[in-house]
Amino acid sequence: VHDTRSALGAFVNHVFPNQVHEICRLVGSKIKDLPRKQTGEDGPSSSRYEIGTSVYIENALSKSLKMVFLATTNVTGDEGIRCEAPNVFEAIRGLHRLMNSERLESVLLPVIGSGHGGLRPPTSLICMLIAFAESLRKPSGRHIKHVRIVVFQKDERGTAAITRWQARRLLAFVQRYC
Repeated sequence: VHDTRSALGAFVNHVFPNQVHEICRLVGSKIKDLPRKQTGEDGPSSSRYEIGTSVYIENALSKSLKMVFLATTNVTGDEGIRCEAPNVFEAIRGLHRLMNSERLESVLLPVIGSGHGGLRPPTSLICMLIAFAESLRKPSGRHIKHVRIVVFQKDERGTAAITRWQARRLLAFVQRYC
């Protein structure tokens, strides 16, 4: 959340300037009671949250904003923070469960797992599109009206992580085959 080079960090720092620590405390208070999975290792980090675990915060710090913090990566001893393609599908399934339980009709989220997670942005986007297509076709997905995926670029002069051409091609593929 503190790293402004990640999509989450950039968003939180932009919307809540000088309040990142308060957001972390708020998320920490909500996540502490959620189930964790044992990793088989010893030490303080011997458990982790499952991919797709989500924390829902409504009206964070008195802003009329609904936020979801979604687990999308694993930490491994060999590679550090990683996100694999199956993680994206599992994360979207977790988000879909939360949207159902909270009756949320729309969601806006960045391309997940492509920052610190190391997944190539086009790979992440195609996985997200397929996962949302699967979710929206289920009876439990019929209430979802809008899904907006944001592709960031490092600065105004730089190129986006996914070009418009790539995004259109990936979207056309999912519309045709999913």
